[in-house]
Amino acid sequence: MHRGVLPERPARYQQTAEPLHPEFAARLASRGISELYAHQAQAIDALRARRSVVVATGTASGKSLCYQAPIVSGRAPRPAVGPAV
Repeated sequence: MHRGVLPERPARYQQTAEPLHPEFAARLASRGISELYAHQAQAIDALRARRSVVVATGTASGKSLCYQAPIVSGRAPRPAVGPAV
């Protein structure tokens, strides 16, 4: 087993390709979240583009928001409906 400590690095922020729903953005702002981390914006954009996403980051880095934002903003892709195989 290897155990190590990674050095701290500054946060990187990024905007999504399309803005979040205004009400959702306002609720985030009311909780002190004025910007998304780069991994959050990239995950939200990928989910909106119907791509599969796995986010592996440290504790309290906002992983849940990556998946919740497209749903709450009403921009989550809907599952395809078709005949059962």
